[in-house]
Amino acid sequence: ACAGLATAEAAAVIAVNYFGTVAIIDGLHTALLASDAPRVAVISSSASILPSHDPLVDACLSGDEAAALALADESQMAAYSSTKLAISRWVRRTSVLPQWAGRGILMNAIAPGTVRTPMTASILASADGRAMLSQATPIVVEDFAQPEDIAPLLAFLASPDCHYIIGQTIFIDGGTEVLLRGDAHI
Repeated sequence: ACAGLATAEAAAVIAVNYFGTVAIIDGLHTALLASDAPRVAVISSSASILPSHDPLVDACLSGDEAAALALADESQMAAYSSTKLAISRWVRRTSVLPQWAGRGILMNAIAPGTVRTPMTASILASADGRAMLSQATPIVVEDFAQPEDIAPLLAFLASPDCHYIIGQTIFIDGGTEVLLRGDAHI
């Protein structure tokens, strides 16, 4: 499930990034049960460790879309990071439930950093945009990721070879999470 909307319209970010992702995954539950090796791989973001709006995260996790959308104006600056934190926490909570892992459906998330996609193209097109990203989400590698840098991890988590990883959000971000949080979160 890959929903990543980054726009100034916080309500759309909330509706798509969190509630849309959860609805798609929940809607696929029956189909997943028919698989020999059902897996769910969710795209979160390394932005999940940036400042968030706790009331928005809580509204998302309680499943109250109306309350979450009502917080759009006051959470606008943190809507993206809040929805990505909420989706990572939802994966962690949901993955271990009897109807998911208990039925053999393994669910995990990845947290990419900045990836060169149409969503980031306008920011990466300017020196100011690249500088802003470098400050907000620093990396230790030479450049921002390409989609093909992220795809192998996603493919592994969605494959039958992934058979003992459950509820994790794996950071694939060029070092952003390590630089911002150090070793306090291992």
